[in-house]
Amino acid sequence: MGWRRRAAAEGAGLPEQRAEVVDSGEAAIAQVLSGEVGEGVSMREALSLPGVWAAINFLSAAMAGLPIEVFETTSDEGGDKKLKGGVVDVLGAAVNDSTTSFSWRETFFAEVFGPGRAYTYIERNAQGRVINLFPMEYHRTTVRKDQGRLYYDYREPSGQVKTYPGRDVIDIAFLLKPDHVSSHNPVMTCASAIRQGLNANRYALTVFGKNGVPPYVLTGPFQAAKEMMRSAADLMRVTRRAADEGKPVLPLPAGHELKRLGDDPEKMQLTPVQVFAVGQVARIYQLPPVFLQELSKGTWKIPEVS
Repeated sequence: MGWRRRAAAEGAGLPEQRAEVVDSGEAAIAQVLSGEVGEGVSMREALSLPGVWAAINFLSAAMAGLPIEVFETTSDEGGDKKLKGGVVDVLGAAVNDSTTSFSWRETFFAEVFGPGRAYTYIERNAQGRVINLFPMEYHRTTVRKDQGRLYYDYREPSGQVKTYPGRDVIDIAFLLKPDHVSSHNPVMTCASAIRQGLNANRYALTVFGKNGVPPYVLTGPFQAAKEMMRSAADLMRVTRRAADEGKPVLPLPAGHELKRLGDDPEKMQLTPVQVFAVGQVARIYQLPPVFLQELSKGTWKIPEVS
């Protein structure tokens, strides 16, 4: 205890030094406003943002629900001939023995609007007619060009790699790059905007978690840096414990003051940031925000009863 007495004696004649300790919530809101993407954005993280989830689900379901008809080009009068059976059944009913056409198309376009590209292998019989379609997982497929022709290397779960020529693969990209081999990933390309929305959600959890204890600033007559940090840490633990136990009174050391930064989402600009994040996702996928269930600017008119 000797060093504590010496430190107190040395600081007795010094003027009071006031220091401030800010809860970690301030750093979180700084990330929200800056949209920092130091650690990048994974597909799993992006899908946890409601705006991205709504956009991909809306677009993939809409594309899967479109009617499919197949025509054969002819020189006969009356135009092209509408086909029945064969490839029509494959595209319209079931692409293979275990996958319906709707399920395949919905998953296919979810890959197009998610990672940015989707692949499907076309199986043909001896006569060259299409009999099955088999989805190729995005992360297992590599596209390359050899002598001007595209080839697709698919790594199976067993580790074996199979190569398919371009004519045997359905390949749709969200947006191809100039080399027409690689493609843009909408999530990775617009990671900054998506990260901003994720940071806003993360900050909301820090604000409303632990019984809604808001970010706060502790001010007080701290004499030394170690004392300051120790007192601040103790007070933070006591505050959290008091909130968890539902205690309405929090004792503070003499000369100290605890100022809350506010727990109103409107005052902290939390709600506008989250709405703005939905708008950013709508711009990425070129959709009206209302399609992503963002109705803050919606208008509802009650019909008049005559």
